[in-house]
Amino acid sequence: MSKIETGELVFHLNSWYQSIMRGEIKKAIGLKGEVDQLMPCADPDEQVILYCQLIESRHRILLESTENSSDSFMRAAEDSEVNGMLSFYYYLFNGVHEAFKSNNFRAIELFKIAEKKLGFIQDEIEIAEFHYRMGTTYYHMQSTFLSENHLEKAVEIYNKYDDYSRRQITCNIALGLNYIDQFRYDLAQETLLKCSEMSRSLGDNILFSISVFNLGYLHIKRDELKEAVKFIEKSLQSKELRENAPFAYLHGVYEAVRSYFKLGDSEAALKWLQLGFTLSSARDHGIFLLKFNTLHSLYVLGDNGKVRECVKRLEQHKAYVDVEAIALDIAEFYKQRKDFKTSIDFYDVLINAKKHILK
Repeated sequence: MSKIETGELVFHLNSWYQSIMRGEIKKAIGLKGEVDQLMPCADPDEQVILYCQLIESRHRILLESTENSSDSFMRAAEDSEVNGMLSFYYYLFNGVHEAFKSNNFRAIELFKIAEKKLGFIQDEIEIAEFHYRMGTTYYHMQSTFLSENHLEKAVEIYNKYDDYSRRQITCNIALGLNYIDQFRYDLAQETLLKCSEMSRSLGDNILFSISVFNLGYLHIKRDELKEAVKFIEKSLQSKELRENAPFAYLHGVYEAVRSYFKLGDSEAALKWLQLGFTLSSARDHGIFLLKFNTLHSLYVLGDNGKVRECVKRLEQHKAYVDVEAIALDIAEFYKQRKDFKTSIDFYDVLINAKKHILK
């Protein structure tokens, strides 16, 4: 291929960037391929190279990659004295990386540093993206008020732009999850159904599958497990979800394992458990690996010592929301078997986790 002008490369970079910010995964993947082919034929200056590296980091975030973006952009941003904009992206991207690994306390620390540098950001869509990331991370910490506050700020911005409908959907899915935590189940169902319908009208199978999974999660919270697994199984049939939204897919697998064990369907639980081990190991997701090990130790091995060890390690990772949920499962498991002493022990673990969440 012959040499191309820098302006032509920048045009393709802008198209790639816009598809990422709109949440258009398939299109972004295709445009990345085009840019990869063009780069050897261009002679970009330092600013264009840095712009390309920034978009590469954004691309990884879109695909929920847990690989840290410690590439040349991140190093340049860390060392740069150019302006506060690069510093903003440095802390934002590292915060997202920590959030993907469920290190939510660390993620919020990094986001708060980035928040102090928002004044350097002129692009309103970037500001919306920041609020979306803060909102979803606070949701995973059960900080409902803070989560809703940031998500509503993001939605307010995205609603101004017709071509950001996918981002409107992702924000509303997260708001629906907050409604579940507030026991506003009817509103949650209405919100998630609307998201599924919008996703289907856009032909976005990934967002549709995420919406369907969260409708299943709503049934879990209503203690309607037989109905829940129907929705979860439907969402996990999506090859696109597995390949392009690995964190969401892994969450679905985990909830399938939990639900099937509670229903007494060991065969289905073990099928998804094996996949959970495989995916969490491949993605180097330590928190999910510990959660799968906890379920395996409880339901398959019946090893109380290993269960306690797994829960202790989750506490060490400050994964208190996960500890609260899994401690309740364990406490009820032992209560049903009339091992009241062990059951009370894990109710105490639950209470301790809740205290940390409320701090």
